[in-house]
Amino acid sequence: MTRRLYLLATILLCTADAAAQPALLDLSNQHPLVQVYSLPNPGLESLPAPGQWSWRADTRLSNHAIAEESAAGERIVLDGESYRSHLVLRYGLRPAMALSATIPLVAHSTGMLDSFIIDWHDLWGLSNRRRNAFENNRLDFSYSRDGIELLSLQERQRGLGDVRLDWDWELRAAGAERRGLALRAGLKLPTGSSSRLLGSGGTDIALQLLGSDHRTLERWGASLAWSVGTLWLGDSEVLDALREDLVVIGSAGLRWPLGSRLAVRAQLDVHSAFYDSELDVLGNGSVQLSTGFDWRCGERQWLELAMMQNLRTDTTPDFGLYLSWRAAP
Repeated sequence: MTRRLYLLATILLCTADAAAQPALLDLSNQHPLVQVYSLPNPGLESLPAPGQWSWRADTRLSNHAIAEESAAGERIVLDGESYRSHLVLRYGLRPAMALSATIPLVAHSTGMLDSFIIDWHDLWGLSNRRRNAFENNRLDFSYSRDGIELLSLQERQRGLGDVRLDWDWELRAAGAERRGLALRAGLKLPTGSSSRLLGSGGTDIALQLLGSDHRTLERWGASLAWSVGTLWLGDSEVLDALREDLVVIGSAGLRWPLGSRLAVRAQLDVHSAFYDSELDVLGNGSVQLSTGFDWRCGERQWLELAMMQNLRTDTTPDFGLYLSWRAAP
């Protein structure tokens, strides 16, 4: 309760001027077997000037409750909660060009929010049929095929995830035409433990094209953004026999200011399947909707909050939250 009051007081004391904001938040699928690949940020923030730094700290909470079997002899259980926090440091190399490092801390734990989510579903008349099949406050991430267990995690884990290095090049600034375009190339390093599902154990490459549009909805002061990209997945130590070599990712978002400090957000994130499996929870692509807001605190700082919801059942966590504190140059 004390922490909630502190956060509320922080928000109420924030004051700032209106400013352009990226319409996409750093949101991605937090499926336990997808987040090991440390998906890149779908959006582009303001690039720091040459020789300057900017930073962002954020965290994601996701709750899982799914069990599935296939006719091919596959069985998966995802029951528990995951937490993923990032410290993102960005440095301006030259005008319209920057380098960033994303340092993640990942944790898997028992489902502390299980009871809350069940009550929430009951309140809105949503089904708890699948959740009622699980015991509350348990951790079990496991996968087996033909009776052979290939992955099992039942004990709480915490540690460094896979670090990302990204290079951003602003091809066209959101200036006179107010439509921007940027290119991002990224490298994900195997710094996290794959046996503890903190990382994939492999090196991956990403390439993205990112766009921003402050013109189309200028009349209402709203901003649009989008991104498309591909991931080339290297050899993994997490179900490597099922791993796809190439994954396509995409995002689209809307930010609508309600004043000089507050804005609401809506964002859609999609990707193709990471695994070749007959299980829906592994073999299908993801469609995730996130809604939330950002509040500007201080001259160059923002608080951002969003709730994530799966639109394609089983391919994303049933419940997720995102909280970010960001400082721009």
